[in-house]
Amino acid sequence: MDRFNVRSSKRLATIVEVLQVIEEMMDSPDKSPVDCNAFPSTRDIADRCSLSIYSTRHILLLLQEKGLIDSVKGKHAKHLYWKRTESPGLKH
Repeated sequence: MDRFNVRSSKRLATIVEVLQVIEEMMDSPDKSPVDCNAFPSTRDIADRCSLSIYSTRHILLLLQEKGLIDSVKGKHAKHLYWKRTESPGLKH
């Protein structure tokens, strides 16, 4: 996680929590991997992590930039859903 340039352990813990929430919500047995609704929305993640939608979006965009997650547009153009990448790893 050094490449995230995280200055505080609290921020790092929040980033890890966001990744864990995405994993948990994607692995839910009542979700179908074909449907984009199987992926958590920004709001879902924010609510589960007790973060503001803006803080959550900032973290999600950082994780996407590093190649750990991808966004998927929902039926409504303004909704984004998030999924882990097929082969997680940090981009340079």
